[in-house]
Amino acid sequence: MANTKSNKVRVLIVDDSAFMCKVLENIFNADSQLQVAGHAKDGREAVALAESLKPDVITMDINMPHMDGLQATAQIMTTNPRPIVIVSSESREGASSTLKSLELGAIEFVAKPSGAIDLDMQSVREELLRKVKMAAKVRVVRTASRLAATLQSGSSAHAPGARPAPAAPRASGNLE
Repeated sequence: MANTKSNKVRVLIVDDSAFMCKVLENIFNADSQLQVAGHAKDGREAVALAESLKPDVITMDINMPHMDGLQATAQIMTTNPRPIVIVSSESREGASSTLKSLELGAIEFVAKPSGAIDLDMQSVREELLRKVKMAAKVRVVRTASRLAATLQSGSSAHAPGARPAPAAPRASGNLE
């Protein structure tokens, strides 16, 4: 899936914090296998850039203005599917927003630490890099449009095909 010209995994960073975008960009660009393709400051911009840049992986925050990360994930997965890794302070195992993002088509999540962002993001650096690289290997499928309506209805029904192809590992350690 990586861009064949550079053989690097192209990452679109979606976060309303300019500082967090810079921290993530530094982490990704320091890795020889990754390249930041662009930045989006909200979900609307993420949807547009996912279409125009066609990144290999998208990192998505949840709480953003205009269109949040859940709405953007739903729209991207119904119109222009890309592997999405949720990177948010709300991303805790079992958190409702994390479960909703996975239901909508995101394939993995990384919890932003709650302390000093730059130092704490370095503590999850390896997990983040591993999950983004794993996500680039996953073949995603278009989700059913009724699944995108889940955000408005609050329903937790799953649509067929809402997950990555069955052969694609979901667990974080399967590809190592």
